[in-house]
Amino acid sequence: MNSSSPTNFAGQHILVVEPLKSFGVDLNDALKHLGNPDVTIVTRADDAEQAAATHKPDVIFCNIHLSDNGDGFDLAQHLHATHEAPIVFFSTNPDEHSIRYALRHSPCTPVEPPFDSGRLSSAMEDALYKFRKGITTHEHLRELRITDPLTGLGTSHKMNLALYHEWNRCTLEEAPLAFLLLHLENFENFERVGNSETTLEALTKLAQAIQTHCARRRDVVTKGATARFMILLPSTDEPGARHVAGQIVEAIRDLRLVPPETSGSPAITAAIGIAVVIPSGDKTIASMLEWAELQLDTAERRGGNRFHGGSMQPGNTITTAAPKSFLDRWKSWWTNKSTDRRDLH
Repeated sequence: MNSSSPTNFAGQHILVVEPLKSFGVDLNDALKHLGNPDVTIVTRADDAEQAAATHKPDVIFCNIHLSDNGDGFDLAQHLHATHEAPIVFFSTNPDEHSIRYALRHSPCTPVEPPFDSGRLSSAMEDALYKFRKGITTHEHLRELRITDPLTGLGTSHKMNLALYHEWNRCTLEEAPLAFLLLHLENFENFERVGNSETTLEALTKLAQAIQTHCARRRDVVTKGATARFMILLPSTDEPGARHVAGQIVEAIRDLRLVPPETSGSPAITAAIGIAVVIPSGDKTIASMLEWAELQLDTAERRGGNRFHGGSMQPGNTITTAAPKSFLDRWKSWWTNKSTDRRDLH
């Protein structure tokens, strides 16, 4: 949110817990510029509980450091449990330890000086959005970022993290890394019917079929675009990757998924592109992704439950530009990112 155009929070009630009266007045003045919401300011933890019960605030701003009864975290935990309202922590003198602790207790980013109307507006908007979505902690927020809500599989964000981590790990271990790119053919027939319940049921069955054959602890399966899935198989050579691809293709074929509202529609089939590489200085994540994309193109041209590809041999040079796709963002990002780092954060 740009500080020059704060959101109007007229009609909202805000509770501020701030031990210094003078600073509470300054906060009140800044908040009044947000559509003149109702603001209640208290200086003591005991008063905060009473004020919350009386005014039923929509948002609670709580100073991390309180003087009368410990810190703001215990108070915030109690208020959140007894009064359904999001908590936004702030500090006039923030330190790294306090900020980290605040992130563990609330999904809302702590507010630091200067406390102008724009910054407070952004904090309130963020807090209310996350509260309405049921996001209760930063761990929950992270889980939502890496988990696809429809299938329960990972998202492209999770694959980004796994790619970098496993690339470094396999580099250190001199172990092969396999990446499979899967496209569901004829899935558009489900979308064309327009029955979201049927489409979701089919998508769930497909996700389960794929995940069943990628069950090792380090295996990662994520959902990309509507009809695409990505599979990362650490410490997996070409025969192993092709075996997994074959199992997935067979499992999807056995499902025989056809929209029930149609007659004569072809069943969903799978095309899989396989890229296997032993990470080293002359290879990059970007080239592995592009190799998988090209192998997928070949499998799609051959049609109907096919997989194609394997190891990127020394001298394999990508000379044909891969089609524009959701991988383009990845490839450009990884091309600009050093892949020879050894830290496994």
